[in-house]
Amino acid sequence: MILDDDRFFDVDVTYAKAGPEQIVMRLRATNLGPDPSPLHLLPTVWFRNTWSWDPLVEAPRPSLRQVGEEVIAEHAALGRYRIAVEAPGAELRWMFTENETDAASTTADAAAGSPAYTKDAFHRLLVDGDR
Repeated sequence: MILDDDRFFDVDVTYAKAGPEQIVMRLRATNLGPDPSPLHLLPTVWFRNTWSWDPLVEAPRPSLRQVGEEVIAEHAALGRYRIAVEAPGAELRWMFTENETDAASTTADAAAGSPAYTKDAFHRLLVDGDR
């Protein structure tokens, strides 16, 4: 059973808006098990993939890029956002990939021109150890 011996974390996520374009997310995790245990949290930022819907319409891809300890997100219609994290004592590592499905994993034939980094990259890294 998943809750055998009461070995689980209670994870609380709270969102707040300081203004129309400022969103704050607080994650609190409490180990309710009897022993210390590591926990890996993966908050996610993504853009809905509208740029691939119609090949006849040229839509610019949004971007996420690391600048120092922060990430800058840019979208043609939504504008520019700064993503920052405060996690004293925690190891912080930004991870990026495209918001595209790995066609080779869902169909018999890989789609021509598929990006090298698909959204399954996080699964491959965290579950399979594939860097």
